Amino acid sequence: MRIPALVLVLGTALGLVVAPVAAQGALPTIEQKTAGFQKLDGFLPLYWDEGAGKLWLEVPLVGEELIYVPSLATGVGSNDIGLDRSRPGAEKVVRFDRVGPKLLLVQPNYQYRAVSRDAAERRAVEESFAQSILWGFPVAAATGGRVLVDATDFLLSDQNGITATLKGARQGDYRIDASRSALYLPRTKAFPRNTEVEVTLTFTGGPAGGWLRDVTPTAEAVTLRQHFSFIALPEPGYQPRLQIPGSGYFGPEYADYATPVGQPLVQRFIARHRLEKKDPSAAVSEAVRPIVYYLDPGVPEPIRGALLDGARWWAKAFEAAGYRNAFRVELLPEGADPMDVRYNVIQWVHRATRGWSYGNAVTDPRTGEILKGLVLLGSLRVRQDYLIAEGLLAPYPTGTEEPGAPLAMALARLRQLAAHEVGHAIGLVHNYVASAEGRQSVMDYPHPLTRLEADGTISLDSAYATGVGGWDSVAIRYGYATLPAGVSERAALAQVIADARGRNLTLLTDGDARPQGSVHPQAHLWDNGSDAAAELDRVMNVRRAALKRFGEAAIRQGAPMATLEEVLVPVYLHHRYQAEAAVKLLGGQWYTYALRGDGQTPLRPVAAADQRRALKSLLRTLSPAELTLPRGVLAALPPRPFPLAPHRELFTRTTGLAFDAISPAMAAADATVALLFDPERAALLVQQAALDPAAPGLSEVIRAVITQAFGPTPKDAYEAEVARAVRYVVVDALVRLARRAELPQARAITLSELDGLRRRLDAVKTRPSASAADKAQAEMLAGELKRFLDNPDAPDTAPRDAVSPPPGSPSATNRHRPPGAERARPLAMGSSSRSDRPPEPRARPVPASIFRAIPAPDPLHRVSPMKRLALARPCPRCRLRRCALQPRRRPLGRAREARHHHPRRLGHPPHPRQDRRGRRLRHDLQPGRGRLQPRRDELRQRAGPHGPGEGRERRLGGPPDAPLRAGGLPQGVVRGRRPHAQGAHGRLGRRAQLLPEQAPRGEAQGHHQVGAVDGAGLQRGEHRHGHRERGAGGARGVLRQAGAGHGERRALAAPAGAGRLQRHRDRSGEDHGRARAVPHQPAHLVLLPLRAAAPERRGAQRLRRGDLGPVLHLPGLQRAARLDAHLERRRRHRRVRRDHHRAGREVPLQVRQRGAAGHRAAGDHPLQGRQRHRPAHLHRVPHPPRPGGA
Repeated sequence: MRIPALVLVLGTALGLVVAPVAAQGALPTIEQKTAGFQKLDGFLPLYWDEGAGKLWLEVPLVGEELIYVPSLATGVGSNDIGLDRSRPGAEKVVRFDRVGPKLLLVQPNYQYRAVSRDAAERRAVEESFAQSILWGFPVAAATGGRVLVDATDFLLSDQNGITATLKGARQGDYRIDASRSALYLPRTKAFPRNTEVEVTLTFTGGPAGGWLRDVTPTAEAVTLRQHFSFIALPEPGYQPRLQIPGSGYFGPEYADYATPVGQPLVQRFIARHRLEKKDPSAAVSEAVRPIVYYLDPGVPEPIRGALLDGARWWAKAFEAAGYRNAFRVELLPEGADPMDVRYNVIQWVHRATRGWSYGNAVTDPRTGEILKGLVLLGSLRVRQDYLIAEGLLAPYPTGTEEPGAPLAMALARLRQLAAHEVGHAIGLVHNYVASAEGRQSVMDYPHPLTRLEADGTISLDSAYATGVGGWDSVAIRYGYATLPAGVSERAALAQVIADARGRNLTLLTDGDARPQGSVHPQAHLWDNGSDAAAELDRVMNVRRAALKRFGEAAIRQGAPMATLEEVLVPVYLHHRYQAEAAVKLLGGQWYTYALRGDGQTPLRPVAAADQRRALKSLLRTLSPAELTLPRGVLAALPPRPFPLAPHRELFTRTTGLAFDAISPAMAAADATVALLFDPERAALLVQQAALDPAAPGLSEVIRAVITQAFGPTPKDAYEAEVARAVRYVVVDALVRLARRAELPQARAITLSELDGLRRRLDAVKTRPSASAADKAQAEMLAGELKRFLDNPDAPDTAPRDAVSPPPGSPSATNRHRPPGAERARPLAMGSSSRSDRPPEPRARPVPASIFRAIPAPDPLHRVSPMKRLALARPCPRCRLRRCALQPRRRPLGRAREARHHHPRRLGHPPHPRQDRRGRRLRHDLQPGRGRLQPRRDELRQRAGPHGPGEGRERRLGGPPDAPLRAGGLPQGVVRGRRPHAQGAHGRLGRRAQLLPEQAPRGEAQGHHQVGAVDGAGLQRGEHRHGHRERGAGGARGVLRQAGAGHGERRALAAPAGAGRLQRHRDRSGEDHGRARAVPHQPAHLVLLPLRAAAPERRGAQRLRRGDLGPVLHLPGLQRAARLDAHLERRRRHRRVRRDHHRAGREVPLQVRQRGAAGHRAAGDHPLQGRQRHRPAHLHRVPHPPRPGGA
């Protein structure tokens, strides 16, 4: 029977309708499912299941949009990591969509829209760009259009990217531990227009980085609280306001594909609170709903009063915009939740180190309406400013005073800080030109305005301005004032900006001031005055007066004298920010946010005379007379007592415990020179000279700096040494500029000036009147410049580790600073254990190797590379002093980050090094390992004095009793270096010796031979094929252990069967007990694998007989050839992966001591020095030259 098509269609449609109904009917109702649960009724009702520990979420309106904001309720406490208390996440417009048994949390894409009434046009844009589904929930119950889902897993997930933040900050690999995570009910609440949920999350993992270890009780378990806000969309009636260049607001922007073709595609609006007048017709009226900010009651007095006063400054600006009592600041009511979106809050945040303060806002991403203002103020700010005042005023003549001036200055700064961050919270951006216009805005970064009195004292009475400035009133008028009727919005807002311009009030923000290559002569951070060059001269005078008066009066009675350095740092670097301002006059340009038709001049260069005046002021900061410290200050700075350890807020030291009188000068000079020789500024100067020959060019600036630095050496010995230190800094900066300049002509000019400097240094070397120190410096710098100029295209072979000043602003590593985040100024904290920078592993002293003489790190390893290179030996392969063949001045754990002889870092040919058979040599940069050798050169275990392969590479050139020497270091006698041993070897009194194979009287017999030992320089003589003479490679040496008692030298015979190899087995405790060495006991050293890959361990060959003695960690030794053959065999038969095979090839060897069957006298030379008991450290030894290698 044929069924009509209509019946089929109706049947199919009926099935589609009935199926969901049947499925829904199978679900319990919400009332049934939540029977016995605790209900929190509100915008999104919550149900708490105490027994199961679950939180159920009811979604009353499926498909309706809402705003979802994840945030952090508690912080980690580290400024560098950035996970602060009350840190908000990104707000999202989301909706819940039901699809069968699932409820999806969907985030539509509001970055691309079509603001149109045409549904098809809107749908075209929506389907052209991706949306995001944030989570999927199984539907557990339903009643009508309402659904119930288990939100526990979603709430206990990492919605703030904490794991990614920790990993990105190199603090470890952490994951949420569900067994230690739970709901936090005291902060879980529901209200009519918002629902707030808080959970406790524990992140486990590691290994923890230094920042995290500093601030957690147990770094393997980091517990934080995460907060969720589900907010109803704001009620209708808010009118978005346009953003015009120069308005001074941040806000949302999106692409509107419904705009006419001739109109801008991107639409921009400002972020602001909703503020309406009760009487719109009145010039000044009460607000329908005033803006109220609540201060954290945890702020102590007198700080609380200062913060309340500063935040309330904005009421005056709102009144000028037509609102009376529209802005208030109060204390947060008791019991109120600061994470509740209904409260605008000012939070008091503590961190282990000084850090950012910032203002932020939770906004409606669709319109820019501010739903919640949030200000986070760092609690260490007040201590920072108090410290600066102590250094400038020296307020403790007798040490017992309680001066009011430092506290008054610190509180004045906090008032300004509160106003500044609240300004961000209500929508405003920075305005860095305000300080040049008479401190016309709290949205600038203010430097304390110091005044030098006639008697030489310093006054801080007007360090910071009081109240909001003229620009702040303009900005509030732009964003909040009622616009006049009958005038278009754009025209009315443009008139507000034009009126401000007529009063000389303009806007220049972060993009104009923060880049080091920025050019506006008045857009700066932490500056004062309209003329940056004149202000720098004035600040230098204040600095000189403060240093002249500096002494023990800067600290209280009973404080350690060493803590004077904390107070000294901000005084000595008092000029650093004004120098940043003055340098922008060089190549500077006056410009504005000009619009066509507004009558403004878009651009004009800074006058040449003003540029040269700024250059003169900057050169003053390089003068030795300005950089030296008073002798009285130097005499008052002893080494730091226990437990006050050095920290990053102090000057870098190259003198160990003693205060370094030279490094501060180098740090200050480096700060100035780095600004002058910035690659972007160099390009600006080249361009400027091309457009205006009368303006200073790059050559003029370089010559002026060279003339200042390389002028006559001062007669005072201290000033003379500071002058030489400045020269190192200048040469280093010029070389850096020659390498990094992107404009070819800037690089050409720099190279030309460096060549002229080299000739000038050559003349100093032969000048009779020059001192020995000046000649030595000229010799070194001229040589380094010649090598650089001979090959300027060679990659930079050493990282720049010049002496840098202590941080001024908080750590620049903070990647999570939200818009409006403010940097703190210098604070030299008295902390003895914490720092703002990532704690780099300390470089251990390079241990002496029995293979090669390795000099210990020089005491100037933190100075300029130019000076450091003077102490390094040339590389035997490439003759470059910056070669990694020399000991690295860096922790060994970072070796893989700077690969040995990597062509981009070390100046060697970019092609891989190969041996004569074309086999590529591989570098292994694990600490304690060496590079892989070709199989021909690997160690061979032998049963006798020659064993298998006799005669292959046995011959040694030179006298048979000549000691082996380190390759490339003619004076580095290998035998004379102390081996680095472990355990009982230090008490054994024996020393390892390297003997030629043809040692006299058969001493070499019975000893296992050492083949191509990586980096050790053991081989010498000629290759049996006679290709070429090799000074540090070719034939084998023999490793032996000699007794040291009574000056007797003993050669040790091998025990019977010592060469036989047995299968690897674990030794019992009894075997280890017999392994203790006895002084003067004849012993035999054999080479064994130090560590084999776990899957290959059973295949490793190992000597079994004899007692096991102490272990020598000899870096770079290769494993036995038989192990290599075993791994190679397994790889060919595909029983081991290639990476495991490679791991096996990288296994280094131990030298183990074994009991000897007998001994005989040895006639080799005695060893020098005494073996000391030290812990064993693995380290990498530089590589020897290869035959024919570059």
